[in-house]
Amino acid sequence: MNIFKFNSFLRFLRHHKAYTAIEVFGLSISLMFVILIIVYARQELTTDRFHRDAERIYMLGNEEMNMSAYGIGERVKERYPEIEDYCYVTGCILFAGSDEVPVVIENKKWNTSVSFVNGNFFSFFSFPLVVGNEDYVMSNKSDVVISESYGRKVFGRESPIGKTLVMNDTLSFVVNGVMKDIRNSVIKYNDILVRTDNLRNFRSDMDGNTFNNALSTNLFLKEREGSSLASKAEDMRDYFKGLYWFYEREVVETVQFIPITEAYYAHQDGYMYNKGDKKLVLILLTVGLLILIFAVINYINLTVAQTGFRAKEMATRSLLGSSWWELFSRMIGESTVLTFISFLIGTLLAFAARPYAERILDTSIDLYGMLTPVNILLVVVAIILIGFITGFLPAVLISKTKAVDVVKGGFRKKTKMVFSRFFITFQNGITIALIAAAFVMITQINHLIKAPLGYNTKNIIELSVMELQSKERIMTLANEFRQLSQVSLVSTPAGTPFNGGNNNTIEFEGRSIGFQTLTVDSAFMEMMGIEIIRENHVSSDKAFYLSEYALKEENLPLDAHTFSYYEPDVPIAGVFKDFQLNNILHGKRPVLIQIKKNGRFISVEYSGTGTG
Repeated sequence: MNIFKFNSFLRFLRHHKAYTAIEVFGLSISLMFVILIIVYARQELTTDRFHRDAERIYMLGNEEMNMSAYGIGERVKERYPEIEDYCYVTGCILFAGSDEVPVVIENKKWNTSVSFVNGNFFSFFSFPLVVGNEDYVMSNKSDVVISESYGRKVFGRESPIGKTLVMNDTLSFVVNGVMKDIRNSVIKYNDILVRTDNLRNFRSDMDGNTFNNALSTNLFLKEREGSSLASKAEDMRDYFKGLYWFYEREVVETVQFIPITEAYYAHQDGYMYNKGDKKLVLILLTVGLLILIFAVINYINLTVAQTGFRAKEMATRSLLGSSWWELFSRMIGESTVLTFISFLIGTLLAFAARPYAERILDTSIDLYGMLTPVNILLVVVAIILIGFITGFLPAVLISKTKAVDVVKGGFRKKTKMVFSRFFITFQNGITIALIAAAFVMITQINHLIKAPLGYNTKNIIELSVMELQSKERIMTLANEFRQLSQVSLVSTPAGTPFNGGNNNTIEFEGRSIGFQTLTVDSAFMEMMGIEIIRENHVSSDKAFYLSEYALKEENLPLDAHTFSYYEPDVPIAGVFKDFQLNNILHGKRPVLIQIKKNGRFISVEYSGTGTG
């Protein structure tokens, strides 16, 4: 008998359409989720492992953050022979929370995300180039490399090589390379890579001599083969204490070299590079495993429920001379075929659902990248394994049942009374547990969403307007908003609770205090509903309003009139009630507010009625 002839099985599926639909649909949907989760988890757990020198590349950091200062790379490479090379990766407009700048290409303006890197970027890392080679691209100060997707968006099918880009109205750059979109890396995707030689034209604070902007860049170091960079951590810390104010003031205490393959999940904070959540990946893998287990149990349960119909066929085959192995193999083969069909449908569904999954997970899921010979072989093995698991129990039940039991009805009664009850009870138990877990998660998420932040959040829009590049333009746009009937208040602050403002660290009584500073106007205080709990009626432009926590950091009473901020006896304009910076997951930080017109954002409060 040829066990791979499934005419009777196909006839059975046609006659039991509801059973077929439930089996195939249920298993296909389950496999869709499993495919998306596995591809996502594989990407997350293999971040930056594709670099040819991955085992020798480190991020320079400390116990708090994996960030450094621009200019440190040159110093440490010169001092430590263990360092073969270094590479900066930094953004353009950190304060605005965005790396976008206006770029003019053939008289058309594009808002473009820009990252500044060393000219050795493509020889240091292993990001693939679509056009160009790593020894040639970015060899000149005016050379830039654009991403493949940005090239398609701006130039279409036309070659971008040799095209001129104008940034900041006056700076011209020439495209001499196209790279694959950066993915699966701690380094963020950006439309354009510009050499760090041009950085001061965009950010005057990036001084490579004074290191004023201490957390302004990611510094990657490549360890020389046969060397131990980790052995130099203490010596480098001592060196920084005489060079780098961040260590001089003991804001941080250690130097740490974080392997690039581990930086994605490192505990240190960072805002200029991609960070992952290993707990989320493990949770999703657990969910995927549970979904697959449920699908298998559901398949077994439904198949066992239908074994009474198949048992007569198998009993007949047994009487006609089919061996136990032939019957067993036939059932396993049938479940494998159904699994294969479900996998094909699940794969199509995964491609269809990918955009939604990417939005939820805030990442890209490269399903096409998984189509490699090794992965295809693993999929074949997985299909055979799932087919065997799902078909094993029905195959054992049917192949070992005597024909007389089938005729008398004892077999059907046994499957319904014993096996179906067991699987249904097992499924219901897991379902109840998962519903309880989901309820807890929903309650927690609802709390995070609705937790009070200490300021108004409704009917307020924040716009980053730094691309306007002049205070006059910003004020003109703000006045345009004021003319709209739907707008009740307009503010032009430099820093908001949403983005955290600017950090300024001072030395106070032998310890460092990092104040988050917002420079705002009076309309901002009203718009945000900042609660003033003490007003000192100070008119000086140098005065600051302090949060309750800021007072506490300097051990000051509520009625204090001055505090230390770079210099002693800085006037206190008043004290306001603490509010939450960024999102609810961020810890409490001391906040200063200075009321002064300084537009880097436009905040608009609207009535909630009408359109505009």
